[in-house]
Amino acid sequence: MGRGVNRMIITLTKKQKAFEAIKYFEKEYGSLKKLKQSYEFTGNYKLLVDSENWEYLLENPEEELFQSKSIVTNKLTLTDFEMEILDFISSS
Repeated sequence: MGRGVNRMIITLTKKQKAFEAIKYFEKEYGSLKKLKQSYEFTGNYKLLVDSENWEYLLENPEEELFQSKSIVTNKLTLTDFEMEILDFISSS
């Protein structure tokens, strides 16, 4: 019988308030006006989505946002302690 493949799925989740995301947008794009101008010049839909999100966040500054990333691997083995560290990091 063949050896089974052990896969690990790790999901990291980051929680932040809207005003923190607004600070990111300000650092990344300078201003909402510049972001909209960049979209008009390039037609890049990511810029359009970011500008729409930025406008929403300005109207809802206390909104809680959740961002997550999942990693699926069969090349990683973590101890309980390492899992606790990842849990701590993801909740910070």
